[in-house]
Amino acid sequence: MAAVIETHAAIVFFAGDRAYKMKKPVDLGFLDFRRRTDREAVRHREVELNRRLAADVHLGVADIYGLEFARAGRRVRRCVRLRLTPSRSPPAGQRTVA
Repeated sequence: MAAVIETHAAIVFFAGDRAYKMKKPVDLGFLDFRRRTDREAVRHREVELNRRLAADVHLGVADIYGLEFARAGRRVRRCVRLRLTPSRSPPAGQRTVA
């Protein structure tokens, strides 16, 4: 099972000692992630900026594949991949998905 937390601009999946943060395709006025290219740029910038102080936590940008897409070599989504530390475990009360 994986825990899931949803924010105004992202969905975060927790699995073991890793978290995977996907940007939502939203326009909130102060940010516009409707275009895939914009979400991609923001993911890379987030990792670049946060690695300066937390290189052991921000592991990079990763591809997520669905089972049927993996066989064809096509990714489903891209996400920021994070390592969880004991103080950064998923908060209580989160949704869980199987």
